[in-house]
This record gives sequence, C-alpha cells and structure tokens, in this order.
Amino acid sequence: MTRLFLTLPLLAAVAACGPMTRTGGGSLTDGQRLTAERVMSPMTDQFRISADSWSCSGTVQYTRRDTSGVHQMPLTCTDGATGTAEVIYSSNLRGAHTNLTPTIEFTLSNGKKGTVRA
Repeated sequence: MTRLFLTLPLLAAVAACGPMTRTGGGSLTDGQRLTAERVMSPMTDQFRISADSWSCSGTVQYTRRDTSGVHQMPLTCTDGATGTAEVIYSSNLRGAHTNLTPTIEFTLSNGKKGTVRA
C-alpha cells in the first residue's frame, strides 16, 4: 500500500510534464495567411506551419542550460520543399521556453518566405 501512495504522486508529476499544444498564425511575404501549431514537451518544441495546400514541420531541442534565445530548425514540407527556420524566443528564461511565444522566420527551397508565431 505504501508503494501505491509513493507511486501516485510520481505519476501525477510525470503527467504534468506531458505535451501541450498552442496555435497561432502568420503569413508569407506575399500575404498568404498561414496557421501554426506548436507542440511543447520537456526540452522539445515541434512546429507545423500550414497553408491551404501544404504544410511544413520541424523540431527544436534545447537544454535547461540553454542560454540562446534563437534556434535554427530544419523544415520538411508535404509538397517536397525543404527549408530552414529561425525560431526566436522573446527572452531567455534558461529553458523555460514553454512560457514564451516564439517568432518563426522561415525560407523554403521553393522560394516561399514567411513569419509565424505559435
């Protein structure tokens, strides 16, 4: 019985660290509207940037000792394009990236460029 009482708080703590999702949006430089989704897990942010006919995704991994507010992220897209994104967190809270809404500036191999927030 004692093990059960010790196990339940541990399980609750682990569950509290589960993924959270935030949504946002932005646009391409030509004005086309985009949606953005961010799935946050401990030490990882997964992003999806979407338009009507395509979407791109990428992942940023960081550590608690990370002092950088800017991360480079490769992108792969459903239409075959690839690209890079700069994920810019508004401030550095030493790994508390989940409290921030980053700006993602990206360029794709098909010439598309844009900015989103999620």
